[in-house]
Amino acid sequence: MSRAAKSINSCLRSGFIWVVSAFLLACSPPHEPVNLAGNNWLGYQPFYVAKELNPQTVNELEFSIHSLPSTSNLLRLMSEGQLDGGFLTLDEALIYQQGTNEQLCVAMVTDVSRGGDGLIMRPDWREQPEPLRIAHEATAVGGYMLKRAKQFEVFEGKAIQPSVATLNMHASLFESGAVDGVITFHPVLGRLERMPSEVIFDSSMIAAEIVDLLVIKKSVWDRHGGHIRPKLMQLWQTSVSEFKALTPEVTRIVSVNTGLSRRELVLALADLELVGATDSEEFNLSETLKSVQQFLLETGHLTKRQSLDYCDKGWAN
Repeated sequence: MSRAAKSINSCLRSGFIWVVSAFLLACSPPHEPVNLAGNNWLGYQPFYVAKELNPQTVNELEFSIHSLPSTSNLLRLMSEGQLDGGFLTLDEALIYQQGTNEQLCVAMVTDVSRGGDGLIMRPDWREQPEPLRIAHEATAVGGYMLKRAKQFEVFEGKAIQPSVATLNMHASLFESGAVDGVITFHPVLGRLERMPSEVIFDSSMIAAEIVDLLVIKKSVWDRHGGHIRPKLMQLWQTSVSEFKALTPEVTRIVSVNTGLSRRELVLALADLELVGATDSEEFNLSETLKSVQQFLLETGHLTKRQSLDYCDKGWAN
């Protein structure tokens, strides 16, 4: 065999070995469980219920799921490399990605708010002097809801004065008359609705714009996505089935996590769609992404557009 032929044969063999190695790497299971975490938002509860009721199943599916007191804790742990992914709102995922330069992908759209977020006003708001005082959380979602409410002209031409208030202040501000309205969500929204009040705008009017996600670091998905995806779908199907049954034990777990009574839980679930989408055929994320990203750019939460899409697809801007 000539030196040239040997060289070609060596290259072919090396190329074959490289392809096989890459294939095995992509299909190989993670060395450790996929580490995920989230706050206690209702849309993430199916995973927490599964963890508590069927810990062995969750372990066998090679997921480690943690409930954290706040999203800020989650973001810190992700940036430190202690988590492979987490449950976040779309705006949170985009802002995190910009701040860390760490590419994320959407493993699942977990839920869509269909009325679970709302702008609720005191009954006499039309008689109040301008500007109307509207409180909302410091999150981008609060500001986004306010922007969309104004676009729907729900304030009937009246000037408004926004203010920032944490969730635990919403009810007291509303009840005392310190504000004319609040942008809030369950369980506070449901509790205020039982008082004299008027919901003049909610997320059912902007279908599919307030979404929650399970995002995973792209570097993790590139190595183990073929292993993660089927197990994630199995976990979701099992989790949602148990969650929707709302047995006394499920209700107890969710009540401890969220502070919702059974009555409040039933009301909140009526305004929440559990989606479990892993591709654009199940849920078109691109239009929602464009709308939310434009708002984040306008308000300075983002300084440049971010690329984000489903893990099994290319990138959308």
